[in-house]
Amino acid sequence: QHVLQRRADGPGDSAREVLHVSRAFGDRNFKEGGAEETAEAKPLVIPTPDVTTTELNAKHQVIMLACSEMGVLAETEVAETLQRYRGRPRVACGSLLQCAQDKHLVTGSLTSMCVCLEWNYDAQQTVEPPAKKGRMETLAQAVPSQVRCRQILVKHKDCKEPIDKVRGGRLVTRSLAEAERILLETLQAIETNTERSVFTQRCKAVSECSTCLKGGE
Repeated sequence: QHVLQRRADGPGDSAREVLHVSRAFGDRNFKEGGAEETAEAKPLVIPTPDVTTTELNAKHQVIMLACSEMGVLAETEVAETLQRYRGRPRVACGSLLQCAQDKHLVTGSLTSMCVCLEWNYDAQQTVEPPAKKGRMETLAQAVPSQVRCRQILVKHKDCKEPIDKVRGGRLVTRSLAEAERILLETLQAIETNTERSVFTQRCKAVSECSTCLKGGE
């Protein structure tokens, strides 16, 4: 609190935005004790980390690192989101950040990082003998010979071509974070709707690729 009050006296600064995680790495004023140049002055922020060792095993599925503001989310809420988007860490982080902002009204800079762990269960199982020819033929018949791919494209202002040619060639002004937010909402709408036409509907509504006229194909 002492750091926040002292550094918030400057013009255009605010106490909420003074101290961030990265300040421990390179803000010299914090390390020298601020503006008080005395022999007794002690650094207000030190880069020495707290180290904890935890042995991981197969029951650990996801590791999440987040800023203190994300503490408003309940553990069950975080666990359900990480489980729902297991294997898609970027989507999981975006969903948690969006929940903190929309549901819990958290403002300011938010940080979240997820690491999905995949354990090699097959290594502990007995290796099966090579499959017979007949079995392979049966397997080949069960695997589809074609895959249908469809896409939804949402551009941002810093992309290579920030122009929406589908809607009259208008200039795209949204940020990367806003584009990811739109895609995340679209993904959630598709996954929670059982109608097969929902992808086509959302594609025509938000996609900025010419393929949206054909449902993203």
